[in-house]
Amino acid sequence: MLHEPGRLTWQREPFVFSYDTGTNGLRRVTSDLYLPEGRALPLIVIIHGLASSRETFSYLAEHLASWGYAVVALEDPNTNTRRYQQLTAGLASPINPEALVQRSRDIPELLDALADNPRIDTNRVGVIGQSLGGATAFHVAGAQWQADRLQAECDDQALLSSFNLAELLQCIAESIPEFPDFSDSRIQAVMTMNSIGNTFFGPVGFGQIEVPTLIVAGTNDLIAPPLPEQIEPFRWLGSRDRYLVLVDRGTHFSFLSANSDGAFPVPPELVGGDPQSTRTGIKGLTTAFFGRHILNQADLAPYLSTNYLEMLDQPPFSYHLIRGE
Repeated sequence: MLHEPGRLTWQREPFVFSYDTGTNGLRRVTSDLYLPEGRALPLIVIIHGLASSRETFSYLAEHLASWGYAVVALEDPNTNTRRYQQLTAGLASPINPEALVQRSRDIPELLDALADNPRIDTNRVGVIGQSLGGATAFHVAGAQWQADRLQAECDDQALLSSFNLAELLQCIAESIPEFPDFSDSRIQAVMTMNSIGNTFFGPVGFGQIEVPTLIVAGTNDLIAPPLPEQIEPFRWLGSRDRYLVLVDRGTHFSFLSANSDGAFPVPPELVGGDPQSTRTGIKGLTTAFFGRHILNQADLAPYLSTNYLEMLDQPPFSYHLIRGE
């Protein structure tokens, strides 16, 4: 079964790469590389959300590696757990708006750094992002930031009446002078969980995404509300192969690793049900999606359905899949 470990053994090792950012000098990015047996392996890149780390989806990286994918879990030094621990202790400055853009550049730079590795096929790439990482995934998949939309959505009066924390975060980007295009044709599919991006991209930006896209939303997500941040973007996607999975009673923290080292203590009311209970569904769903759209395994199409996901339900969570027409 797709939610169970695959046949392959794998090794986890640190992978560090650097590149010249130009105005901000040399940028050094630390990641974990999960590498199974084989050559020319398809690659999955995982990018965490705000105040998280490359450990946040270790359970999913391990699972995908056992199914024959090379996996890189990136860690952004400007938005990771350590940075926000320093921020709350008064030892670091608030987030620089440019850091939101830099996260996107890390992915094509990573692909360039891995391009000469014969064990990895950097022309068959999937990206997984959670929360802010979801916006990063959308950006490299083709969505372009919309400056006019940011200005309209982020005026002072609109923000005063907003109860959307994700919108407040996105409005940090209003001061960025220009938005580079980091879309990369090597990326063939994207999956997001609790993603944000309505204010960044809007209908125009999301309409530019043409690769297969899977969006996972928690109905009880108070940080990135599902209607503006996942359901509306799903409707706007330009991709013919698009999927929306609604996880009943899912929250912003329902899909994270049990050992995830978040920067802030989260009240149980916000965490919701035990995140361990979503592991089976997320593993099965992810394996089916990338198997269908990265490996082109047509026989996996039936697994991208509510009927399959209902078999993986674990209380208090249940899954409902909607496919775009």
